[in-house]
Amino acid sequence: MNATQVTISEDDLRSAHPRLIARAKLSGPMSCNLSCEISDVDPSWDEVIDEGYDPNVSPMAPVYWRIVRRGDAEFYLSTFQITRDEVIRGWGQEGISYCDPITGTAVVQIETHLATMH
Repeated sequence: MNATQVTISEDDLRSAHPRLIARAKLSGPMSCNLSCEISDVDPSWDEVIDEGYDPNVSPMAPVYWRIVRRGDAEFYLSTFQITRDEVIRGWGQEGISYCDPITGTAVVQIETHLATMH
């Protein structure tokens, strides 16, 4: 079973607190480098500036996105579901414990730094 066969709701994505985080660092106009980590930080203190749900347009569909402020920086967060194999490729064997044992999927988040505010 892959992530596209398992339906995850907008509410599930919105309320998720993913621990599998991929930090994206832009390396050109259409490219970025991803650094995958398992986070133990609760993101509930982020100040939400804007948010929405994209059920179809994203290649990671469906995706729940947020723009948040942390201190003086803004981040674009994309929360979506991936397969167990994708978890292993990004986070290694350590990431498997974050996969649902029935569906074989995990909710992850890509975090992209947008700007430093002054």
